[in-house]
Amino acid sequence: MKSASQMNWIGGGLLAVLLLTYLHPYHGIRHDAILYLGQALLHVDPKNFGSDFFFAFGSQANFTIFPPLIAQLLRYFDAAGVFLVLTALGLLLFLVSSVALLVRLFPSPQWYWGLLALLILPTSYGGFSIISYAEPFFTGRSLAEPLVLLALAAYFWNRRALACGLALLAALLHPLQAIPLVLVLWCDLVYRDRRWLHLLWVPALILLAGMLGTPFADRLAMRYDAEWFSWFSEPNGFVYLTQWSRLDWAFLTTDIFLATRLLKSATGSLRTLTRSLLFATVLGLSISLILGDILHFVLPTSMQLWRIHWLLHWLAMASIPYLLHREYVGRPKDPIRTWLLLTTIVVGISSAGSSAPAVWILIPFYFVWPSVSHRISPAVRRLVAVSFPLILVILVVKRVSSTIIEFHQLGNIREVLRPEFVILAYPLIAAGLVTLAVLAFRHLGRWRPGLLILLIPALVYSASEWDRRSTWTRYIESAQYNPLLFGTSFEPKAQIFWAGELVAPWLILHRPSYFHSQQMGGMLFNRETAREAFVRRENLNLVEFQLSACRLMNELNKSEESCWLDASAITEVCQRSNGQLDYLILDNDLKQKSIGSWKIMGNIKGDRPITYHAYRCKDFLN
Repeated sequence: MKSASQMNWIGGGLLAVLLLTYLHPYHGIRHDAILYLGQALLHVDPKNFGSDFFFAFGSQANFTIFPPLIAQLLRYFDAAGVFLVLTALGLLLFLVSSVALLVRLFPSPQWYWGLLALLILPTSYGGFSIISYAEPFFTGRSLAEPLVLLALAAYFWNRRALACGLALLAALLHPLQAIPLVLVLWCDLVYRDRRWLHLLWVPALILLAGMLGTPFADRLAMRYDAEWFSWFSEPNGFVYLTQWSRLDWAFLTTDIFLATRLLKSATGSLRTLTRSLLFATVLGLSISLILGDILHFVLPTSMQLWRIHWLLHWLAMASIPYLLHREYVGRPKDPIRTWLLLTTIVVGISSAGSSAPAVWILIPFYFVWPSVSHRISPAVRRLVAVSFPLILVILVVKRVSSTIIEFHQLGNIREVLRPEFVILAYPLIAAGLVTLAVLAFRHLGRWRPGLLILLIPALVYSASEWDRRSTWTRYIESAQYNPLLFGTSFEPKAQIFWAGELVAPWLILHRPSYFHSQQMGGMLFNRETAREAFVRRENLNLVEFQLSACRLMNELNKSEESCWLDASAITEVCQRSNGQLDYLILDNDLKQKSIGSWKIMGNIKGDRPITYHAYRCKDFLN
């Protein structure tokens, strides 16, 4: 019979992996993973991908060793398998690295509750909530983030040489994710010894030299001109604080509020990290706002120092169980403030609707309550005591009902929405169920073996369901490197516009993509990339509008032949491309002979035949 301690470790580990796999499912090569795939393919096949405008003028990939490392794997294994396995590895590394740091920061068992919070609560940060830690797809961030957390753990275990090595490796894999670590450690060093402030002379002198026109330094002090800024400010708006939404600022406010509460009660390494993170957050956001949003310097904007938010958000989420416990223990006779804190947290991290900005009312109320509570009558206190649990119940009912309604509106198609997943993934529901499960495991000693056995099939099910790629995604990824897919060959370096797809031309045909909106991700790093992206997007506007209209008409009429693109629009696009666009691949028959076609079972459920037609620009120009 295993000891209670051993069973706690086994049960705790199984539960953590269960939450990791169930709440962070894999959906394939998507989001930024597509761009990292392209960067790796550039190293595998530079002849073809070198002419893709996303790479032609240079990109941020020049500052990382990540693409050549992945390229080596792609030479021996298929991309679908590589990205799936490395996504799983990245998530497991995030779990392990989080444990390594949490154990150093929080007492037992608070560090474990903090780990559960990290797995359950929202992971997105920054503008528009488009970037997260522990992302369920593979990018350079997938490896750099665990390395940053391990570097922090080593730093606070006084293993400074190891911390520096891990930080360097993180920077080589993804500089933008490692820069926040440098800021945090520098803030701690300054707190200990003010002489570290002299490092500020370095960027100040570089900026001054650049403004004076000194060679090389002038490139570091370059600013966006009005035209360049107009090209990328809309598609890359998340890098500018002034374009963040109220919801984004509410999330940030919640994280800062939690960190300040943590600073008041924490001791040792936890207090040191919290203090340094708050200083680094103020510094990073201020530099981003002044040098990026206001003065439009290229380098500070490209460094995206607002990404310090990822570490702040990680600490804020991990600290929630610790803060709630201390609030409850510290004020046993005033549970209202504990309920108020819990409500503030739930509302502040909620991405549903516009409820998050309510934290700007709840946070002041939280601070004011101790000084006004004794002036309130018992009847009003009882009313207030009931109101906060009621708010939480309403939020849960709202999430459940809205999910069920949305599921029915989408035709009860589970490939689009899994209602049980959306409901169980809601932080308040997930946290409540997990809390009950952990408490039951701890207090029902005689039932522990049975509960432990139940975790095993649950984990097996969760792991088997982790790969949730759609039928369509599997088609695209399984057809990789098949340049004769359309029954004809595409000459080397031929630029292809594949409507709505970027993975397809890159992965399947191994040819440059003429344009896809995701290729606009590098516009703030290079002026020529921004100019070319803008010109190509403008050129394709009419065709993409017609494609959208035809897809809608065909969907309404349940037919693939109820709407056709105007061939003259294709002719105009080919003419205006100045010979750069060679082929178009469209899911629309132009009633003009194509050079080939590919028929697959597409749609969301993979139950409807879709035919892609390949057209050659030269045939429209002759």
